[in-house]
Amino acid sequence: MTYNVIRSAARLAALLTLSLSVFSGCASGPAPIPRLQTSAQGYSADFDPAWNAVNDVLTEKRLPIKAIEKESGLVTTEFVNSGARYIYWGKTNEAGQEMSTWAEKTRYFLNIRVRERDGGGTTVDVLPHFEYMRYEYNSVLKRSVEAGWEACESHGDVEREVYDALTAKLNR
Repeated sequence: MTYNVIRSAARLAALLTLSLSVFSGCASGPAPIPRLQTSAQGYSADFDPAWNAVNDVLTEKRLPIKAIEKESGLVTTEFVNSGARYIYWGKTNEAGQEMSTWAEKTRYFLNIRVRERDGGGTTVDVLPHFEYMRYEYNSVLKRSVEAGWEACESHGDVEREVYDALTAKLNR
């Protein structure tokens, strides 16, 4: 009889451990997305076709334009809400790993610069500005409340999407 009690207790402990690991796994956010290295991209297209392609991509992606200055080659978008995502602060821990965290609310705007290259072609540089909503605990309300937007770094996916769309348009 003692053997059955011990065996039942062991099964119960194993079931409890498995249940807790399943529930705690569901409570966390998705795994961090690795940072993509992005930099200005060169295209064989002249300025006008590259400029038009940038504006077409922004329109197709429904990114609202805030400012457009063809003479300087600069397009700036309005802020776009980008939902929950992992964010980077540009800091590293003692082991040299980049620090990241899950943010429930993020937003960004883009500065895109189109420049003619010496010898022909153009260079397009997509420079994002990302922010996340910081929360603080309010002891009066006994809950977390929005404390304001803070700058953070992109992990490269937004820029990569723009570059890929430009490449598809300019290499037709």
